[in-house]
Amino acid sequence: MLADLDLKSLFKRMFFVWDGNHRLQAWMQYFCHVHGYDASWDISMDSILMYTFHGMVELLIAMIDLKK
Repeated sequence: MLADLDLKSLFKRMFFVWDGNHRLQAWMQYFCHVHGYDASWDISMDSILMYTFHGMVELLIAMIDLKK
């Protein structure tokens, strides 16, 4: 992140991953173990970044409600 000027400001920030049905948690350890050095398994993902300095609690509540 530090090498990319567009991402540098995100360094040491907290991210909340909302992946629907915990797919990231369920499969990440497998991907890293089996395909850790295989560049063809590096996947780009769409993402939305929100500035939540004054609304973190509200954002987390909304994310939890979306999962229900």
